[in-house]
Amino acid sequence: MRKLGLICLLLASSSLCAAQEIDSTSEAAQYEKYMAQRTPISALDMSTPQNSAMTFINANIRSDYFTAYFLLSPDAKEGFLKTAQDDQTRLFPGAGSGAIPGSKFAEVSSDHADLLADIRNDAVLVFDDLMLSAEQNRMLPFTFGPGAAVTAIDHTNGKARLEIATGSDPHMILMEMVQLSNGQWRIDRIGWNDSSQTARPWGMD
Repeated sequence: MRKLGLICLLLASSSLCAAQEIDSTSEAAQYEKYMAQRTPISALDMSTPQNSAMTFINANIRSDYFTAYFLLSPDAKEGFLKTAQDDQTRLFPGAGSGAIPGSKFAEVSSDHADLLADIRNDAVLVFDDLMLSAEQNRMLPFTFGPGAAVTAIDHTNGKARLEIATGSDPHMILMEMVQLSNGQWRIDRIGWNDSSQTARPWGMD
């Protein structure tokens, strides 16, 4: 009888430990899931070059330039802001005057001084403002259609080159990516037939 009681005690202790371990594992999994979805940015799929490319493409199709901005590499973000400040015609064909109609960032009037100050203090707002204004004025250097897809990829040593059939204009673009230290794949440069071969994230010579 005493042996039976001891066995029952051991089994109960084992079950309790197992339950505690399951609870601990469950909590860790829930926390990891929460962190992965904590912000719209952390929820973006940048786990592979293909996934990053499609996330970028779909964001552009939706005119969601906030999301598109966070798919860019640090160097690409810096390059966009510098070129936007120096010469917007290198980013957007047709912006001959250097001022894209409707853009608060490009506006010289003081009618929206508060909005201009807000935009110029935040790089993602600059990107969104210029990209949306360029879209509305048909000045985007590339666009994507519903059938846009990755058609080829060369992937090695933390770098990737993807050929993209845009389903729009231009028909094909080349997307160069780098893998950051956190494992995310980001777009470093986008090129097409008559674009610059070095400008980040893209540019016209």
